Amino acid sequence: MGLPVAHADEPSVEVFEEAAIKAGEVYQQANDELTALEEKIQKNNDKLNELNTRLPQAKQSSAKAIRRSYKIMKSRNQLIELILSMDDFNSFLGMLTYINNSNAANTDKINELGQIHAQLTATHKQLATQKAQLDDKIKKAQTALEAAQKAAQAARQKALERAAEARAKWEAEQKALQEQKAAQSASVAKQNPSSKAESLGKNASAQTSQISQEGGWKKVVASHYGINDGFLWGTTASGDIVTPTSMGVAMKTVPLGTVIEISYKGYTVRAVVNDRGPFVAGREIDMQPAVAYALGFENVGVGAVYYRIVS
Repeated sequence: MGLPVAHADEPSVEVFEEAAIKAGEVYQQANDELTALEEKIQKNNDKLNELNTRLPQAKQSSAKAIRRSYKIMKSRNQLIELILSMDDFNSFLGMLTYINNSNAANTDKINELGQIHAQLTATHKQLATQKAQLDDKIKKAQTALEAAQKAAQAARQKALERAAEARAKWEAEQKALQEQKAAQSASVAKQNPSSKAESLGKNASAQTSQISQEGGWKKVVASHYGINDGFLWGTTASGDIVTPTSMGVAMKTVPLGTVIEISYKGYTVRAVVNDRGPFVAGREIDMQPAVAYALGFENVGVGAVYYRIVS
């Protein structure tokens, strides 16, 4: 069925609204990423606090190790003389092992301090980089969302203005047509008072045609649009405007421009396929206002009708 949107050669309101929806999804995704990052930042902050707590203790341990190493190095000559003066080989090896282990412990403590400092620095840089990237992503997504929403709003406003113009034009045309018909009726009534009755009789006869005696008819489920549903004054797939006097229908696959006949409870009318729909499973025809009114279908909503292709 048609939508109350812009001309057929311009993007519809749906296009702009879909863009706004997608932009909103991107913006929401960025915010979800922010939430996940904030959880990660909290965990990293906990780790940083733990490292900061360990840092003073590590500094003290390292300072002690440095002082101990310095004392050992300072008394190096005496240690060498002590080692060389040992007569027992096992005592000699034990002293060397002690000195090596002591130096190794000092080195490990100093290295531990350096690793803690490096880890702290790397964590800070990583968090700062991630936060900056995410802030930029959210800013761009928000800008895109605001632009898409603004474009959608402008498209809706333009569609409303065009719908108002179409309605005013149609009402003017109907007024002129009614005035013309009234003048013609008055003229005919003066010339032939019985012509009106004959015309009504012919119309009634046409509406009561028996479809059971004719071929090509198919029974389908139909509905209608353009009556108190927001689709009046919209644009169809063929570019026509949906008005109260529109004798068009929407069908899914029947070529646009095809003329069909529809019959419902003894009434039969012709309509042209100028739109696509209905987009509901099981339905084959969506009637525009004048078709529904001509068949007495306007209060039915959804029901079974017969139709056949004329041309």
